[in-house]
Parts: sequence; structure tokens; C-alpha cells
Amino acid sequence: MGTKPKFTTSLSKDHISWFLKLIFGPVAFLILLLSPIPSVTLQVKILAATYLWVIVWWIMRPIPWAISSMLPLVIIPLSGIAKLSTVTTAYGQKIMFFLIGVLLVGHAVQKHGLGKRIALSFLSIPFVGSSINRILFVFMLTTAIVSAFVDDAASVAMMMPIGMSIVKYAMDPENKGKSVGKLGVFMALGVLYSSEAGGVATFMGLPHNPLSVSLLENLCNVTINFVQFSQVGIIIAIVTIVAYFLILRLFLKPELNEIPGAREYFKEELKKLGPFSPGERNTMIVMVTMIILWILPSFATIPVLDVWIPPFIGVVLLYILPISLENKESTITANDFQHSVPWNIIFLSASGAAMADLLIKFELLQWIQATMSGVMNKTSIVLFSGFATGILTNFVSGLAAVNLMDSLCLPFCSALGIEPAIIARIIPNVGVGYVLPWAGAASALAFAAGNIKINEMIKVGLVALFVHVIIVISLNLILVPLFHAYSPL
Repeated sequence: MGTKPKFTTSLSKDHISWFLKLIFGPVAFLILLLSPIPSVTLQVKILAATYLWVIVWWIMRPIPWAISSMLPLVIIPLSGIAKLSTVTTAYGQKIMFFLIGVLLVGHAVQKHGLGKRIALSFLSIPFVGSSINRILFVFMLTTAIVSAFVDDAASVAMMMPIGMSIVKYAMDPENKGKSVGKLGVFMALGVLYSSEAGGVATFMGLPHNPLSVSLLENLCNVTINFVQFSQVGIIIAIVTIVAYFLILRLFLKPELNEIPGAREYFKEELKKLGPFSPGERNTMIVMVTMIILWILPSFATIPVLDVWIPPFIGVVLLYILPISLENKESTITANDFQHSVPWNIIFLSASGAAMADLLIKFELLQWIQATMSGVMNKTSIVLFSGFATGILTNFVSGLAAVNLMDSLCLPFCSALGIEPAIIARIIPNVGVGYVLPWAGAASALAFAAGNIKINEMIKVGLVALFVHVIIVISLNLILVPLFHAYSPL
């Protein structure tokens, strides 16, 4: 006789964990809703509780971000606070379409290998030579340049194989198959850190940047254009890269002083790429066009051309410019649009901006401003926005952290005598997680590629984070007022 099959109704730890994450959202909603808060109407409490529910689910991730972002579309109309048409109108944020455009341009850079060509071109210049210090620093600088126009995770995915090929070339011939000790870890963390630093440089470098500017516009009626963003961002990025390089040298000094024949190796790899492909050429044309359109309003008064429009033009050009007339193939295709746009990020950003609009409309943020102005001062708001965001983003999504911190800090900046644009720069600048391997896709890629020990990544990462926050706070406090890097709407 065969044994009877065993049936079990016990739940695994994963099921229990998922269930707890799922119920934390509605529990937080009910706790806030039932809490006695003076001078706050029931409508405002429902709105605040809904936002809290969404934030909890963004942090816990029991369901995809995009689905969590739709909760206000259900709760707010059903509670009678506002009609569905009012809520959906708030969701029609320009940041949604801006991010689609920027991320598709970044995908084109990755798809056609333009990032690899840029990296090898920089590494092949005579100045670099065979010096390990110059190779590592120039490679970090190149990664930052690529990351200024491509999402951090995509730039790490692009640049990490090139970096690891350099490590492989530098292997000790007598220990074939083994990396040269600390060089591999230095390279992996160098790519990770510099990709995050590069995202600070331009408006399109990270989704955090347009999200923060969008919230700044909605909450404070202040904006930051491309030139204003870049003239501060590029300086911060350069100083940060130098600091990261020195920190990595301190903790992970490579055993080698030079890699013999390195320049010849880079030139040979560049030669293998051949001439510019049609895809690379078209992508370069689109990127240059977008940059010109972003810069143009700073030199000529063009009211209809603001910072949000160039990505739309860029995407249209990518679909028009062909790479093969014979095959009727454009630079990016419908398949790229369907499978390469991170819709979770898009909906999270749009939902955050929409909730900010609704919080202003129902005067919740005005109540927070009045309540917190007696607790916070100019120094504490700056330190809180920098260090709290820097720590938080290693445990939750950077976008969720930026969304939350901007919503908390921006409304009462003016009352404390600090320019809101400074805080709107500090928060996304430090909203990049790289201390923990699970802090984000970029961190996970670097951790896997570099064979890094967790304690080593945390130790170096904590020092890098502390230095980065100090640099970001200090330079934004100096440069934003100095360049008057903001404009009233």
C-alpha cells in the first residue's frame, strides 16, 4: 500500500511576512483615522490616512508600487472627499510623461551600446596610460557622465561588465581565474558610487530629481530649470566623485600601481566596436538635441519651452530616426516601449505628485506647517532632510523616501527662513541607497559583480554616505543662493 499524501494548511514564513506587510497599510490607515487630532476635519484625516496607507505599502511592497499608487483613486471618491474626475486629474502629472521620455532615451543609450563607446573613448586617452589610479578615477568619472543621462541601475548594468573586464585583464597570470584582491571590490563599488554621483549632476540623471522639482512646484510655486539644476549638480557630482575615490583608496587600495599595456587594451576594445552604428548616431543626435532645448531658455526667452518638454521631443525623434530603412526599424520600437518603461516608478512618481496636490487643496500641509514650525528651525530642517533621507533610502525605495521627505519638509521651509529649492535639492541628492546590498537594483548588481563581503560594503558605504551628505548639504547651502538656482512660477 502506498503512503497517504500529507496535506498541510500551515503557512510558511514568506506567507506570514507577506500577510503582515499587507495588513500594515490598512492598520496604519485606521490608527490615524481614529486618532484624536485637534483642528483637523474628518475629510482631511481620511486624506492623510490614505496617504499613510500608500506610503506604508510603498515601503513594505506587498503589492507592486503601481497598484499601491492607485489606492487614492478608490478611497478618496468612495469616502466622498472628491469626485473621481478630480482625483484622476491630479494624477495627470507632467512628471509621468517626462519620466517615460527620459527613461526611453536612457534605454536607447543602453540598447545601442553608446555608453560602452563613451567609456572606452575616455580610457583610451594618453593621460590615462597604465596608472591604476588614473584608470580607476577616469572610469568612475566616465560612469558618472553616463549616469547623468541614464538611470543609475541601467548605468551600473552598462558599465560593470567593462569594469570587470579591466579587472580580469589585470589578473595575476600565476593565479588565473582569481581577481587581484581589492581591485575587483574597488571597481564594483566605484561603479556603484559614481553612478549615484552622476545622477545628481543633471535633471534627468535620476527619477528622484524631476519628482522633487515637481513637488517643489506643487508645494511652493518654485521651479528649477535644467541649467539651474546642472550648474549646481555638476559641481556637487565632481566633488562627490573625488571624495568617493579617496574613500575607496583609503579602504580598498589596490595591490597594483599600474596595469601594463592597459591603454593598448582599451584602444583595441574600442577598435572592435567599429564605426558609429546608426543606433548610436541617432541616440547621440537625440541627446544633443534635448540638451540644446534644455539650455536654450536660459539664453533666450521662450515661454512655451520649459524643462518638461524636451524628453517628449526626444522620444518622438527616437521613433522617427531609422536604423534600417530596409527593415523599417526605428531607433527604439514599440517593443521597447512595452517592456523597457518601469511603470512602477512612473505611477509612484505621479501618485506622489497627485497626493501633494490634494494635500494642498484640503489644507493638510498648511496644518503640518503650522504644527511643525514651532518644533523645527533652519538648522534642524537642513540636517533632518539630509541625514534622514540618506538613512531612509537604504531601507526603502529612493523614490518613496524622496516623496515622503519632500512632502514633510518643503511646506514649512519659507516659514523657517530657508529657500525651499535648497531642500528640494538636498533630498533627491542624498536619496540614493548604496550602503546595503538590498538598498536597490544598482546596489544588488554591484554586490553580485564584485564578490563583496557584506560587512565591507556596509563599512565603506557608511563612511561614503556620511561624507556625501555633508558635501550635499554644504554645497547646496552655498551654491543655490550664489547662483540663484531657482525661479518663481
